[in-house]
Amino acid sequence: MTKLGQSLVICIQATSLVAAQQMGRLLYTLKNYRMAFDIYEDFYVGFTFEVAGQPAFVDGLYHLNKSIATSYILDLSSSELCNWYTRMTDLSPEIGLKAGDLITSIYRGSDTMITKFQGRDVRFVRVTYPLVGGTFLHPDEGEKAIRFDITSDAKVSITLSCGVTPPVKTQSGMALTLRESPHQTPRSFYNVAPESMSTYNKFIAGVQTSCPGLSVTSGSLEGLIFVSHTSATSPGPLREKGEVLLNEWPMLMSHDSGTGYISKNTPLWQLSKTQDGDFTRQLNCGVRAFDLRLSCKADGVYMHHGKQPIDYKLEDAVKEIKVWAAAHPEELILLANSHYSPNTSACRASVWSVLTLLELMKPIGANGSCKKLQGLTVNQAMKISELKGGGHVFVVEGEGMCVDANYNASLTCWRKDRNCHQGSPGSEDINRELFNYINATASKQPKANHLAMNQAHWQYDFTSLTTMLKAGSNILNDTKLSGVNKKLIGIIPQLEYINLLEVDNACLDGVELAEALKARRKNLGQGQAGSTTTSDST
Repeated sequence: MTKLGQSLVICIQATSLVAAQQMGRLLYTLKNYRMAFDIYEDFYVGFTFEVAGQPAFVDGLYHLNKSIATSYILDLSSSELCNWYTRMTDLSPEIGLKAGDLITSIYRGSDTMITKFQGRDVRFVRVTYPLVGGTFLHPDEGEKAIRFDITSDAKVSITLSCGVTPPVKTQSGMALTLRESPHQTPRSFYNVAPESMSTYNKFIAGVQTSCPGLSVTSGSLEGLIFVSHTSATSPGPLREKGEVLLNEWPMLMSHDSGTGYISKNTPLWQLSKTQDGDFTRQLNCGVRAFDLRLSCKADGVYMHHGKQPIDYKLEDAVKEIKVWAAAHPEELILLANSHYSPNTSACRASVWSVLTLLELMKPIGANGSCKKLQGLTVNQAMKISELKGGGHVFVVEGEGMCVDANYNASLTCWRKDRNCHQGSPGSEDINRELFNYINATASKQPKANHLAMNQAHWQYDFTSLTTMLKAGSNILNDTKLSGVNKKLIGIIPQLEYINLLEVDNACLDGVELAEALKARRKNLGQGQAGSTTTSDST
């Protein structure tokens, strides 16, 4: 428990997020031993290796140096590293250490760390702690300051100052209740209890009134995760408005969106239909970004999937989106234009003319430059994409122009004598390849002037399509039987960067995927720091 007079630091701003990811204990456990990195303020690290029934090897502190993006390297000399390996081998002679083990770490979100051990990637996950009573402070460099006063019987009061007098306070202590998360780490966190939500909602309303410069919504500061005995984090957005970049804003994207209009009465629909439902249904399933592949004909602009034409006009499809957007003005919807057929300036002009007649914005990239995406925030994107009838539809020239597709043709569902369907021979290896790609793609920070796609679906070539058809399957069915979308729900919290998460059969587990992405959006401003300071309060 915290001694009287201590204060524990909570960081919630996006500017503190990188430092925040390191704080606390990250643990890797096997049957006979476990390892832990204890990460402290200013990137100092302690290491523990424990074998059942023997005294633990504990060493540190060592500095954690940032390499690139979310990669970090331990500042160990050769002799210090050799000592680690020797002591670990003494405790477990069969451990099989390899050169380079435990040196480089890559963070997947704020609660998972990947490092080499025995020459392969292993995952350390954050340890969460029971409720700690005391005073927790987040002092901002500007005028914003947040104070949590937590009692030992799980009651919390919050005070927030944003440069106004007096600060905003909760009217009374709010009860906290322990929650368990089945899909993500950390597994344990504390939320405001249902009986205290009235007090919480009044507090949030007060912050919104008194601090209009902050982006505060339901969910802000609603919970606490204790990442050590001296630090905690509060999930939920509390940041300066417009702070989140558009290319780091998670959105569920439907792959080949227009194929939702292909009828199952169409010959060989199994080879091209990646979506089940029109644009209205896809939006209701959680889709917020559309992959539009456009075909120009004498009687108007349509969509297509490769050689498969789609007998539905772009104009009518976009009208559906506009109606939905007007009814959901808080949502940002994105259209990404690509795969023009024919690939000519005249076809592009025809597409843009349709969008202009529908009073949509001119696509970013239409002038041949993606520069306007650089530094573009979500709020700025909302402003420039606002529709006269309500809602927001942002348009960009997509794959091949202003969206990095991150395409990998080798990730096919159907291989020689193997397929991706769960339980079939070889399916585990095939699925592992896809999820290795998803994780690797998510580890790369998007280019400053591009949006970034993560193609979380199967790829198809002539051979795999032929094999699929002979087996009596189809693209929608492959998505279902491989369980890709359902597995995605569980890994979204640990992915480092998510922008356009593209899936097939978006209405299969789409609502759950969208909820996981929504939770991810709330955490974009989350962080924590672990220094303990002396408070003037008592």
